[in-house]
Amino acid sequence: MQQKFQTELQIHSKMRHANIVQFHRAFTFENCTYLILELCPNGSLMEMVKRRKGLTEAEVRFYTVQIAGAIKYMHGKGIIHRDLKMGNIFLDKNMNAKVGDFGLAALLVTGNDMHTIRRTTLCGTPNYIAPEILQKGKAGHDHNVDIWSLGIIMCVPLRSIG
Repeated sequence: MQQKFQTELQIHSKMRHANIVQFHRAFTFENCTYLILELCPNGSLMEMVKRRKGLTEAEVRFYTVQIAGAIKYMHGKGIIHRDLKMGNIFLDKNMNAKVGDFGLAALLVTGNDMHTIRRTTLCGTPNYIAPEILQKGKAGHDHNVDIWSLGIIMCVPLRSIG
């Protein structure tokens, strides 16, 4: 568990993007480690979709562009989130989308040669999991699992209204 937390801390602390919840600092007090993150006072995208029973097509486009920008940034750094879902998309004071919760994030690139590795861990939230994560052959998965999850994030709010 400690190693998983250290990986999350290492990954999240290195990211600086307008659509990623900003990491400010971490500290330990009485054997507990605390993270200080950017405040997103408007809750999650999931909460908003439930409250409003969906989003308009224009709103879905607005959030999709922001989330896709964050995904492009993460993938450019060799990071896959692996648990993108509406509950992990937070809304700042201006209602901009912020990707958060890097507990399942992983590095796809290792070493000086920037060798890409495929992950084989079964992880994520069932309704958002890409098919390649569930395949029996265990060929592994890569950054494309985040793209699949974005597709689900785009469709659910539209189905809620329709």
